[in-house]
Amino acid sequence: MANRDDLGAFLRRRRASLTPAEVGLPTGTRRRTPGLRREEVASLAAMSFTYYERLEQGRGPNPSPSVLAAVAAALRLDRQECEYLYSLAGHAVPVTPTPAGYVDQVLHAAMAAMQPTACAVITDHLGTVVAQNQLSVELIGKVVGAPDREDNLIWRWFTQPDWRARCGLEQDDEEWTRSIAAYLRGATARFAPDPTGVELIVALRAASDEFAQLWSNPDVTAVYCSMNAVSHLRTGPITLECGVVLSPLSSHRLMLLQPAPGESAERLAALVR
Repeated sequence: MANRDDLGAFLRRRRASLTPAEVGLPTGTRRRTPGLRREEVASLAAMSFTYYERLEQGRGPNPSPSVLAAVAAALRLDRQECEYLYSLAGHAVPVTPTPAGYVDQVLHAAMAAMQPTACAVITDHLGTVVAQNQLSVELIGKVVGAPDREDNLIWRWFTQPDWRARCGLEQDDEEWTRSIAAYLRGATARFAPDPTGVELIVALRAASDEFAQLWSNPDVTAVYCSMNAVSHLRTGPITLECGVVLSPLSSHRLMLLQPAPGESAERLAALVR
């Protein structure tokens, strides 16, 4: 539900903190305060002065996401401020997928720092690998940049039995598989409209009867990990404990795959040596 009083207070504070020069308006000589006027914000947001005035006064209808987007642009809000604005209005912040070729630099630095103690990959919201560290290349092969959807971990899980056998544990396979499909359902809904996600789902339903059946279920989950074990030719099976770090700045996620204590940790350490 909208918090109208706090929403109005936030808009007033942000408007007062902006100078005309910051939004490309002439400063003028008749301003009693350094901030923007209400009518200037309304003009920048392409809405009526009366409507914007009611927003600041905590009156009128609850603003829609499109109205909030216009106000956020007019007030030059950053991502955290946008999240706060949307939350005050009772809406989820719309998230857009990152462009092709982009790699979240914060996650990339964290991935580099984990080498060589953990296998790490960075994926986009659809499970496509955009970066991986050297240990992950050694354990699972080079995935990033592979053609014909081969760079997508979800695609590999449902269409490549050899990959699945190498990167999964038989006793958890059914639950693991359900969670992957449930994650994709949630991700494509959250980032809609997303033609790339629609194309992936259509291709998966055509290529995998298992996925097509799971897709009919309404289950949704926010996080998944597509690997919990790796069978390496030189060391044998290594059980992995998966952690997922979500970026606050993009749609990317960092999957950290660390060996379970005991034999798996010893095998990975031997491989690193």
